[in-house]
Amino acid sequence: MLVVKGLTKKYLYGDQALTDVGFSIADGEQAALLGACASGKSTLLKIIAGITESDSGSVILDGRDVTLFSPKERGIRMIFDGEGWFKFRSVYHNVKYPLKIRKFLKSEIEQITERAMARYSLSALKDEFVFRLSDSDRVRLCLSRLNTFKAPLTLIDNVFSPLDAEERKRLFAELLPLIKTDAASAIFATDSAEEAFAFSDKVFFLNNGEIAECGSAEHYLTDPNTLAADKFVNAERNFVLLPVKNGNGEAYFEAWDKRFSVDTVSEYVFVSYEAVNSGAGERAVNPVRLFGGFGKTYYKTEDGINVVSDSAPTAYAPDFSSFRVFDLIGENRLTYSEKT
Repeated sequence: MLVVKGLTKKYLYGDQALTDVGFSIADGEQAALLGACASGKSTLLKIIAGITESDSGSVILDGRDVTLFSPKERGIRMIFDGEGWFKFRSVYHNVKYPLKIRKFLKSEIEQITERAMARYSLSALKDEFVFRLSDSDRVRLCLSRLNTFKAPLTLIDNVFSPLDAEERKRLFAELLPLIKTDAASAIFATDSAEEAFAFSDKVFFLNNGEIAECGSAEHYLTDPNTLAADKFVNAERNFVLLPVKNGNGEAYFEAWDKRFSVDTVSEYVFVSYEAVNSGAGERAVNPVRLFGGFGKTYYKTEDGINVVSDSAPTAYAPDFSSFRVFDLIGENRLTYSEKT
């Protein structure tokens, strides 16, 4: 079991990489770590593995505080692309290397290496130098180490990111069953919501170095708690910033000739919603995006033209049942109600 408590990391140049990060992973559990580029995913995994030191906090593995342990003493397996390879050595040499430094018997090394290469479709490339491999085959090489030796925890860091969108989707679908079988207890870090949701029902969303929330695919798609998660996962929705007014001691905002009361001290709220084509009575395939909320409506038409107007386009209307309201301060979810 992995327990992470209060991990904080600030780099010398001043950027706050992680702030009070804490979570737990049970034995045999597989979790996903979702976040944008530079959100802190790699830093967090490297701290757990012992490659990078944290400024504060602790890492507890199977009941032992391993915060001050070396990577070798922790025994955690970390899979990531772009580092740690002997680029001018063969695929075979790279796959067997972790076994060699762990002093496996020669006969075991040969057997396990051949098995791992066959499992990840690398046998035909066993004598190829790593620097000559395609991006897809480099991903296979990274993941082949999952089948070499057992580890109490496996950390997989965005290994599919070098691929173009189409190849990334294809290879992920092909290798996902192997990954889930070979990595019994694992954290899979990715910038793809689709990959995160396919890997696990336990998805941590990391935003600006903080765990913003945790949940399943259904949670993020239908009921996210933070604006950052909603924007990241549900990019097809519309997001508009609206001013908060006060009347009779009550805060409210106005949108599309309706008034909604809301409990906030912020001057503005973000509203996330889906648009419907009021003429056809169906949800728009490419809904109009609204921005701003400062007396003018900024929107983009279906053909990509930016328009500034005093009102929303008449052909589209918000689906009020899809409203999600977020505080400007902290960007957390707010409750609201329509005023009659």
